[in-house]
Amino acid sequence: MNDTHIYRLILSNREQIRLMAATALQNLSMLHTSFDMIENAGTQLELLLNDSWAAYIFQTDGERSISISANAIRRYGADGTPEQVAGHEAIIGRCYTLRMQYAQGREYLLRAEQRLLRAEQTEDTRALLSDILHDLAMNHQQSGGSPDGTLLYLERALEVLAPTQWHTRKGICLMGCGNAYFVMERIEAALAHYQQAEGMLSDDAGANNRAAVLSNIGLCYTNMSEYDIAETYLRSALDMRLRLGSYPEIANSYYNLFAHYDRQGAHIRAYENLLASRDYAFISQTRSLQLVILSDLERLARTLGDKEAAAKHRRQYEEMVAG
Repeated sequence: MNDTHIYRLILSNREQIRLMAATALQNLSMLHTSFDMIENAGTQLELLLNDSWAAYIFQTDGERSISISANAIRRYGADGTPEQVAGHEAIIGRCYTLRMQYAQGREYLLRAEQRLLRAEQTEDTRALLSDILHDLAMNHQQSGGSPDGTLLYLERALEVLAPTQWHTRKGICLMGCGNAYFVMERIEAALAHYQQAEGMLSDDAGANNRAAVLSNIGLCYTNMSEYDIAETYLRSALDMRLRLGSYPEIANSYYNLFAHYDRQGAHIRAYENLLASRDYAFISQTRSLQLVILSDLERLARTLGDKEAAAKHRRQYEEMVAG
């Protein structure tokens, strides 16, 4: 079996991991059994990148993912291809972004982008470059950048993907554009992008992606005061995420239901969903969402007249910020 065939097997498994396929971890274990003895830097970089993605996706352990990829670069990076090194730099950048260490995340993502811009533009290279541009958009947005800047990254990603068959990636970038328009309060434009994304995110694209776009469509209908339609989408998204068992996404779904009820003035139901969101957010160690939730919990507790609970949420928030 030559290197090219081995790499295709590993890459196929990586896509399974990204989509949270049920057999992904079992297949990853089989790949290690088959190829761990190969002392080829390229093979080891590819396998370790799958390990890094598995830690990120299935264990929501960004710290472990960073450690795996940093060690892979240190051990094998000098003998790997630019694309292989960029793959590890990209996931390190993504994990730092999710830990709210935006400057470090951006540094790694930009480094990975520059490697790929100098590489041959194959289907696989374009896929990775689009992922990096998407994550630069996420880093820009979460660090307080303008929605216009976020859209520039995502539009570049869509241009990179235009000649390819990576429909799922196109759908994810369109969903990102919808998020930027949503922040700009251009709800109809956001909904149009979400609906376009939904058409590209088939069952093969993974239930987590479908759940995300359904949830976002629900939020648009909430903002358009179409509450019955909105709740149908939001509940469908939550049901899918509960079946998947991915804690960060479950936390997001409960948070979106909180926003749905809060907008209608149903404060008790809003508070109940926000408490559920908090529990899943803390299990998943999603720090940025935890801070937002604690702030909203304090506000809602005061609205409901529970001063003791409000003070408790405030203390938790301040302890997190200080830590």
